[in-house]
Amino acid sequence: MADNVFGRQGGNIKGAFSADTLKLQIGGKSDLLVQNLRVQYAQQVSKIYDLSNATPADAYYVAGRADGQASMQKVMGPNATVKDFYSQFGDPCNANRGNLVLSGSFGCGGGGSGTNTAVTLEKPVVTSFGMAVNANDVLITEDTSLIFHNLFVT
Repeated sequence: MADNVFGRQGGNIKGAFSADTLKLQIGGKSDLLVQNLRVQYAQQVSKIYDLSNATPADAYYVAGRADGQASMQKVMGPNATVKDFYSQFGDPCNANRGNLVLSGSFGCGGGGSGTNTAVTLEKPVVTSFGMAVNANDVLITEDTSLIFHNLFVT
């Protein structure tokens, strides 16, 4: 087969998927107008050496605790929903705040066919709040930062 018009070799399509069923549930609810979610979950890992070892180049990995951070950009409204969110997730002492779960079925075709995947942020707490408004679209957007205890992918 000839090269394409850009001089590249043609490859094969290895598969396809759609994320049409993607849904963010915050404390069991899906009623915030979330436009963007960014999650980072990191662990501290140190590499140490033993000077008394016969092979001084040998090393050990020492794993520390994991730390999770997330940020959301949302459109402010409706008012009761936003107020409920900050009441539920803004207080670190609220033990019943729930989790943040991003789930969906990633496949093709109707009826939700495909592989179900869920990413769960356990016990998130809001650490900062910011907002902005633009005169052209008259939308108030919020920037919310959170920390969370564990991250699970199922």
